Amino acid sequence: MTATTSWLPPCHCGGSSAFSEPVEKSAPAALPKYAVIPTGDKAIAPAAERFMATRAGATKVEIAGASYLVAVSQPSAVTKVIERAAH
Repeated sequence: MTATTSWLPPCHCGGSSAFSEPVEKSAPAALPKYAVIPTGDKAIAPAAERFMATRAGATKVEIAGASYLVAVSQPSAVTKVIERAAH
């Protein structure tokens, strides 16, 4: 492999209008948001997670004592939040 070899495929963007066309409403802004907050998280302080969720306008669901890997430590609780968000 030479210094000019690239593993990335060439970009075939949709044209320059993709960079200049104004976005009227993004999909995330139009969709309801949910935040699962594991209260036992040692990696990200639950207070910081609450702040970010509030800033995003998300419905906050706290899972008491859950760790940072809440989907692994409390899969049933996370599944319930996903099901609630889907309806």
